[in-house]
Amino acid sequence: MKKKLLSFFFFYLIFQSSFSQEKRVEINGVVINPSSKAIRNSNILNLSTKRGTISNNDGSFAIRVQKGDWLQITNIQYQSKKIRITEDVRKE
Repeated sequence: MKKKLLSFFFFYLIFQSSFSQEKRVEINGVVINPSSKAIRNSNILNLSTKRGTISNNDGSFAIRVQKGDWLQITNIQYQSKKIRITEDVRKE
């Protein structure tokens, strides 16, 4: 009986982990102002996962996303911007 229960539990763990993996990838970006200068300390939030990051001194950041997610980029000196993740996100 213990072997059956242990086998079932092991199978359940494998099954659960294979279907619970996210299809998110890490993307890298740079936050710039209209004159193409880097904006540091901007908040980048994935509105789907509620996870975020902050741009560094070069305006660079990395965040995990999947197709269809929305990113919100905010900075106290600029207007907020929302960007939807598609197959091919370009500079806007």
